[in-house]
Amino acid sequence: MKMGLGDILLAVVLAAPVWAQVSVEQEVALGRRAAQQIEAETGLDPSPQLNQRLQRIAQALIPVCGRNDIQYQFKVLNSDEFNAMALPGGFVYATRKLMNVMPDGQLAFVLGHELSHVTQRHSIRQMENDQMRRVGLMAILIGLGGGNVSQESAQLAGVVDQVISSRYSQADEDEADRLGTQMMARAGIDPAYALLAMHTLAAQHDGGMPQFVNAIVGSHPLPQERIAAAYSYIPKLAYSPGASQPAAPVQAAGGATLWQSTLVKALGQAGLLQNGQLMSVAQRELASLQLDANGILLVSPPGESYSQMERRLFTQELAWLVTDSQQSREFGVAVRQNSAGEKLVWLKVR
Repeated sequence: MKMGLGDILLAVVLAAPVWAQVSVEQEVALGRRAAQQIEAETGLDPSPQLNQRLQRIAQALIPVCGRNDIQYQFKVLNSDEFNAMALPGGFVYATRKLMNVMPDGQLAFVLGHELSHVTQRHSIRQMENDQMRRVGLMAILIGLGGGNVSQESAQLAGVVDQVISSRYSQADEDEADRLGTQMMARAGIDPAYALLAMHTLAAQHDGGMPQFVNAIVGSHPLPQERIAAAYSYIPKLAYSPGASQPAAPVQAAGGATLWQSTLVKALGQAGLLQNGQLMSVAQRELASLQLDANGILLVSPPGESYSQMERRLFTQELAWLVTDSQQSREFGVAVRQNSAGEKLVWLKVR
């Protein structure tokens, strides 16, 4: 009895599942096919400014990503979804909207997260471990390797769609968060920006199904568990500021007012607090030093930069807000400088 292609593949899979391991060459070829489909369907944004910025941040991360057996490609998608995604073989995308909304430090976390999916081969491991897809995978591996498979086109289309539309496991997402943040630290980028990025990602989710499910913003908001976990490991990460570190705000003489306005902006970006209606209250209380239990007082010693002070605020002092069930909070910020050159930062929360 003559066996058909499906019978042959099924027999191979059942007899020798180790054959379904994907080589680096096959991984890159599969990722390239998926990238071609994504770019054909969505298009690329040609903006020199966005692309140069993306490449600048990516080039800071690639040397410390931990995998050098592939060539990485970073591109901006012509999409108004707030998202980013990675394909096998080193193809990484950020949408135009994400590029326009996220500042450099937050964008570095997103790119590090997506790079970690590639370095850990999460999509490939998912395919290798799924017995139900072995037949399709074997057809593609044979086809990508130059074999003559009669149903190659149909099988390839199915597996490419699988790569684009599959969803990472929670364990994969947790690992990408952690490794991506470590990557930032090795690149000389303050990992505290990862906390701001996570809050931004959670706040940007609109509840709909995105075009790219296998992406940093899936069909559900960023779980609070992932944000809470980040508060446990990020403060422990040491880093040395490098050339890719986003510049701290310029501090002019008597820069307390500048610090105050910049903090208000940073708190808004973080998504931890919803409005600034207590500004006058905070300023009045700090001026008289009549402080209560509904706030946080930080003393920033002479010589401490704004970015260092902000890091302490977001990684240590505000960690309790992550596990607090209250969704909407009013806040006010006040900054004053004393005669010793210290800056006193009072964050009033209600």
